[in-house]
Amino acid sequence: MTTSELERQHLTRLAQALFPGARIKVTQDFNNEVIRLEVDDVLYRFEIGSDDDRYVFVGPDRTFDLPLMD
Repeated sequence: MTTSELERQHLTRLAQALFPGARIKVTQDFNNEVIRLEVDDVLYRFEIGSDDDRYVFVGPDRTFDLPLMD
């Protein structure tokens, strides 16, 4: 399993714990340095940066953070 696949699984698991019963979709766009987390059709974005110590997802209705994958 690749690092990208492991990261998607990590984010999906954490998002499912934060949003029980929601439909979760994780999309990694490394060219644009963005990870998109879709929760029941609501889009949250995390802009990848070198000094990040958490994933901070910003969406239309809220901002939340998730721990980085070890």
